[in-house]
Amino acid sequence: DASGVSASRLAEMGGDHRGGKRHRHGDGGHHRGGRGGGFRPPPLSAADRELREMRDAIIHCDGSPEMTTNLAGLLANDLPALNEPATRFLLECVEELPVKTPVYAALLGLLNKTSPEFAEEAVGAVVTRLEERLGSTSRDDQSRAKLLTRFLTMLPQVGVVKHTDAIDVLDALVCAAGDAADVAMAKSRNAGSSNDAKRFGHLWQPRSDFLVGCALAATPWCGASFASATEPGAADAFDRLLTSVEEYLAKRNRRGPDPSAMTFGAGGASEDAGASLADDWLEETFGRVNETRRAGRANPEAWTTASVPALLSAFPEFSTEALSTRDETRVPPPTKVPFLSFASVSEALAAYPVRPRLRILSQKMTEGLWEAGDWGPLERFVAEEYIADTLWAFEPGFKRGAIIPAAEQLGTLPLPGDHPERCQFLVAETLFGEMLALPAPRHAAVFYHVVIQDLCAAIPTFPKMMAKVVGQMFAQIARMDVEARERLPPP
Repeated sequence: DASGVSASRLAEMGGDHRGGKRHRHGDGGHHRGGRGGGFRPPPLSAADRELREMRDAIIHCDGSPEMTTNLAGLLANDLPALNEPATRFLLECVEELPVKTPVYAALLGLLNKTSPEFAEEAVGAVVTRLEERLGSTSRDDQSRAKLLTRFLTMLPQVGVVKHTDAIDVLDALVCAAGDAADVAMAKSRNAGSSNDAKRFGHLWQPRSDFLVGCALAATPWCGASFASATEPGAADAFDRLLTSVEEYLAKRNRRGPDPSAMTFGAGGASEDAGASLADDWLEETFGRVNETRRAGRANPEAWTTASVPALLSAFPEFSTEALSTRDETRVPPPTKVPFLSFASVSEALAAYPVRPRLRILSQKMTEGLWEAGDWGPLERFVAEEYIADTLWAFEPGFKRGAIIPAAEQLGTLPLPGDHPERCQFLVAETLFGEMLALPAPRHAAVFYHVVIQDLCAAIPTFPKMMAKVVGQMFAQIARMDVEARERLPPP
């Protein structure tokens, strides 16, 4: 039996995973196991049944030291015989369960100690999969690329790869973006004033922005580790990486405000003096990371983000002392970012749309003013990442009559508990920002309406927060794009 004896025991550790797990097909459709119409799949063989139990156990792992350690021990009994399916299941979970990246980093960190061959294979498989996702213009694959990057950059914290090797992954993304800009600019200069010059223009920018954004999006999960790393050269390499991002930003076309941003500045300049809001989504993202970088030089705790649970600190195996006793790191293959070209700027923007942003409430209401002891600049960014990724990951079930999985998951996100009203304002504003994204939202407008309705039904205090956002939206409706206005629900 190729599946091994211990696989059947893994299912006993499944635990509860709220919202279940849905499977995304190649055509973009989805289904959720155990539900649906009259189709009955053929019975599974004993080997396939045990492999499914292994997969379910990995999906349902909650990240607690007891469950994760037991799961790692049971999986180790079947490795390396089951390296291929175990790697496949791990990658599936990393790509499809956005909030649980630290859980799967911890699992791989434990397996690295007992099953080094599996860890080596898994690290190589993650890099290969990342390269495949980066070569695709699919929005789904872009989300998966971002999650794979996040996962790779967390691996130094569990002793699987070195800090400098993980930083090299981010550097490959930023360098590919800068190289695309340099090549296009050189072609434009050589073309002079011809039509070719206009054609080369900034065709590179949407995809290059995505690559840089992908690198920056990982920093809330790895920035503290990189900035405080004792590994020679790691902290300097991280600083050089962010300097390279600054150099890339200087090459970009900045002609007017970000067309997808609706930054109405409801609170006024004096109230929101704690943070300056850039007109451009990538500049705002870098501004938040750079502000944290500056604060982190004086206080390493500045990188701490409450929305990223300190899950790994509960494992004695991942303490600084434990990881420094001996080197068990694996060397990932160099990350090769595929080059993509586009016929027009509109084609590039359609493939790589900008990140939606809505800023209609006071910053004080949604994230505070980044004061000492309060939320830092990265808190809102992480919350927005969670919300957008959860909408994507659990969107398929919204046509069912019960509370939809996306709403269930949004109600259980690991957002900070010290300001519940602030969190609800932030969720409400972000949902509207996703729904009103230009030129088109990622999902059908009705999906966002249903999510909002379900959240209002499930969280007694949420309707009041939503009403405040809706009121501000209609107060600013004359300044909104006509397309965005038509997507608003009736007042």
